[in-house]
Amino acid sequence: MNAKSIRKLDMLKRVHRFILEHPITPAIPRLTVAHTEVVNVITALQTAAQNQVAGSGQSEGGVDLRATTARDFREYLKNVNRTARALETDHPGIRPTFRLPESGSYPALIARAQAIIAAATPLQASFVDAGLPATFLTELQALLTAFENATNQKHEGGITQVLGTAAIEARASIGVKAATDCDAYVRNHFRSNPEMLAAWAHARRIEKAPVRTNESTPLPAVSPVTATGTVNPTEAN
Repeated sequence: MNAKSIRKLDMLKRVHRFILEHPITPAIPRLTVAHTEVVNVITALQTAAQNQVAGSGQSEGGVDLRATTARDFREYLKNVNRTARALETDHPGIRPTFRLPESGSYPALIARAQAIIAAATPLQASFVDAGLPATFLTELQALLTAFENATNQKHEGGITQVLGTAAIEARASIGVKAATDCDAYVRNHFRSNPEMLAAWAHARRIEKAPVRTNESTPLPAVSPVTATGTVNPTEAN
């Protein structure tokens, strides 16, 4: 949740507290409806903020997991590629098929891994005879699946984060409209009470962003000194 949305949420919370602590009797039906909307928006904003944070964490976790899995995947594929070079004599022409991609991109890694698994399947016995475990194809497929799952986690987390962000913006606008409606009704009721109107104005106000300035503070003037370190009276005057 960005600073602007946080300021709107803080305003809604103050509006909610003011109405609770200063009940209006008899009740104003339209105020009741608008106040209920404010409360609903507060809950929705807090939920959306949680989703936003959770989505960001899920996406970042997917990125980290994908990087780790890709590293392990490449190391395993290097072993298969090295073995394929040794088997070139018995299976002429297989070396290019098992060569790792020059590109470091993840799509290239996935495409090459799929090709290597497909090419190694009918030659499984030869690879096992060369020292790879009998389960090497299963292990390669498991790494490929783990890599794809990590990619999905990254994308799903990103979507959740975007949805949370969009929900915050949409619900915040609804909340501001509800608070504006409350403003009219509360001011009507307390029109002859300046103290309550002042308190309400404080509650209703959306804080402004702090103003930043790039102006630097001028340094204090330094009196000229002589070579001996004392102030020269002539220059000082």
